[in-house]
Amino acid sequence: MRCPHCARRLPARSEAACPVHPDAVAAHAAQTVRLTDTPSTAKVSRAAAAIQAVMAAAAQEEDDTATASEPEPTIPGFQLEALIGEGGFARVHAARRMHDGRAVAIKVARRPGEVRMQREIVALSRLAPPLVPELLGSGRTAGGRPYLVLERLAGRSLADWMASLPGTGSAAPSDALAIVTALGEALDAAHDVGVVHRDVKPENTWMREDGGVTLLDFGLVTGTAALGPKVTRPGEVLGTSIYMAPEQCLGLDTTGPSADVYALGVVTFELLTGRPPFVGAPPIVRRAHVLQSPQAPSSLAPLPSAIDGVVLQCLAKDPLERPRRASELGPQLRTALHGWFENQSGRRAWAQAGT
Repeated sequence: MRCPHCARRLPARSEAACPVHPDAVAAHAAQTVRLTDTPSTAKVSRAAAAIQAVMAAAAQEEDDTATASEPEPTIPGFQLEALIGEGGFARVHAARRMHDGRAVAIKVARRPGEVRMQREIVALSRLAPPLVPELLGSGRTAGGRPYLVLERLAGRSLADWMASLPGTGSAAPSDALAIVTALGEALDAAHDVGVVHRDVKPENTWMREDGGVTLLDFGLVTGTAALGPKVTRPGEVLGTSIYMAPEQCLGLDTTGPSADVYALGVVTFELLTGRPPFVGAPPIVRRAHVLQSPQAPSSLAPLPSAIDGVVLQCLAKDPLERPRRASELGPQLRTALHGWFENQSGRRAWAQAGT
């Protein structure tokens, strides 16, 4: 959920209010009013309310359809407790392993013939905890749908943490630096073994209590090395619009590690300013990624102008103009932010806060 006025993240609750615009009605992220528009407050509120009503009805229809077509799966040896997440290809359940009571997460494909999980298993096997959740098992439900059994992580998602930030939703520079550094290092580790995530976003970034990050949801994974059957068709557009690189928006078959670097740039932009570079309906956002130049971060938040070149290089339209490695962003940010953050101990700020 996002504020229709400033596009900052809001907690995923129907009563969530923006700290800056408390009278605004939260809008679904995909339908946020564009910030380039300047209608009156009353018009924005009415538009946001209408959008929310439409999205709520659509969400209810999706839930009803999912409930009717996707009965709760039975996984031998596990007791399912609650649905904790879902996407276009799978649903994730909190569960408990019966023989020892261990808390786990079970990801179940929506369709019996879903082959993306085969690629996800290969990707997870190339990586290791804590970079990714531990893969504890896999199989098929009685209805033939593939599933993965994963460790249930302590901590919370970066999306939830960002939604809890006060004011405009921008993170303290010290926090932004720590998060971007950890995420960049995690992405490099994946790229080094031929794994390209293709859906890097706060929802898929888990903030561990030790100050590191864990990458979640490799359902859209591709790679520079073989991962299994190819499932993305030429011209098919996959990903989350707000965080998609231009080449993803165009459905090009050349999406590689630089697409993850672009997404990291979007996350960095949002951490520092409280809003992503482009917002709106998915087609509008994808068009902007391809054709429009983002605003300088320092024009949206009290930041040194030196930060602009660092972040905007990650958002270059041409993949060859972006940093070669995701881990380059952290040191560049540190240089640009020198003197701007208070905590220089090197310990992750969210770990200090005990969140």
